Amino acid sequence: MKNSITKNLRQKLNPVDSGLGFLGAILALFGATFVFEFIVILFNISNFINNPNFLNQLLEKSWFIISSSIVTQGTLLGFCFLLCKIRHVDF
Repeated sequence: MKNSITKNLRQKLNPVDSGLGFLGAILALFGATFVFEFIVILFNISNFINNPNFLNQLLEKSWFIISSSIVTQGTLLGFCFLLCKIRHVDF
């Protein structure tokens, strides 16, 4: 059964797939970054209200930089898998 499903998959992306992938990747990155930063701010809302430089200080923290990178790269990889699955392209 798996062999017949694999044979029906295309080997290359066409121009429509490439355009959808580019647009979707940009939107996914912006969305993931916004949601991640929103969640971090919600967990630290008291610091955010009391300290006007909280965001600048947060951007200097290594845990924030590393976790932000993991979230954005994971979002790109997940979007790539999802696009290939929806458009029936062999990953």
